[in-house]
Amino acid sequence: MSILLKLVPTLVSWYLRFVKFTSKVVVLNPENLDLAKKMGKYGNYALAVWHEHYPTSVLTELDTGMVTMASQSKDGSLAADTISKLGFTPTRGSSSRGGAKALQSMIEQINENRLNSAITVDGPRGPSYVPKKGILVVSHECEAPVLCIQSISTRRFCI
Repeated sequence: MSILLKLVPTLVSWYLRFVKFTSKVVVLNPENLDLAKKMGKYGNYALAVWHEHYPTSVLTELDTGMVTMASQSKDGSLAADTISKLGFTPTRGSSSRGGAKALQSMIEQINENRLNSAITVDGPRGPSYVPKKGILVVSHECEAPVLCIQSISTRRFCI
């Protein structure tokens, strides 16, 4: 089992890097990103992402050190390891367990290192498309604007 726990994050991170390398990224309304950078205290911003779109929505941020959150569950361990392999800084916690501590850790890292952040605003347990307040706390405490982001593929495989 431990081999699987080490292998899955590596394979997922390679896959996401492959997707980024082989994809054409078109940013709609790039002026919003430029404005967010100007508004942030340190030129940083807080990305708000729906949970189901998270993996592909942050592909443009690979290897930036961006601070993000992964739950304290076993699945969260896989996510945290994958996040690290993608060049992000993970904090551990979620809306259902350890969230306040993880949010505080996230805020400290953002302020100390002047990093961007990303939060799945509808959380792992949902309800889907209903945002929780964590993104607003990060935005306020870090003096960073919230930038809503979503990626949509023109070619996709659905089961």
